[in-house]
Amino acid sequence: MTPDIKAPGHSGQTTPYTVSMMKANIIAMLAPLPLFLILFYGYRALWGRIYPAGFIQNHPLVILAVPLVFVLGIAAHEFLHAFTWVKLGQKNFNLIKFGIDRKTLSPYAHLKEPVNIRIYRWGVLMPGLILGLIPVFFGFILGISPLFLFGIFFTYAAGGDFLVLWLLRKVPGHLIVEDHPAEVGCLVHEDG
Repeated sequence: MTPDIKAPGHSGQTTPYTVSMMKANIIAMLAPLPLFLILFYGYRALWGRIYPAGFIQNHPLVILAVPLVFVLGIAAHEFLHAFTWVKLGQKNFNLIKFGIDRKTLSPYAHLKEPVNIRIYRWGVLMPGLILGLIPVFFGFILGISPLFLFGIFFTYAAGGDFLVLWLLRKVPGHLIVEDHPAEVGCLVHEDG
């Protein structure tokens, strides 16, 4: 916990809404598992197998394409955080720090300046929405298994982001927050 950090131009108490990277990763992996099992078996009940028998033998480039798609998707995930914060918050890209947490090997995008919590929430939500939930929905409805699996993977990848949104669910929309530099979440600057 980081008590009493003041944002420039703000007075009052600062409250951390954070969890460690390790704890966020564990929660993000376990919490959505029942829902994903329901979706997976629902997809199979509706469309049959996720992939037809022999798919990989008939499409050997899949073995090469899948890792590339996921690496690019992870980069896109972090870029979507940054892009949303920059555009909605009218910030410069030089206020974004990209990196990888050494302990958990988790990639991150960190906004180095305070922003309104509404903008922060949108920035936290965008990767999970665009790369995760929307592909899951369309992959499930249309029976497109690669899109469905892509969406499941990137919904999982956004698990820590959804955890942050849950932590902030009761925080009023007019407050200013700072993205936490070392943990998952932010510091909320109370009115003072």
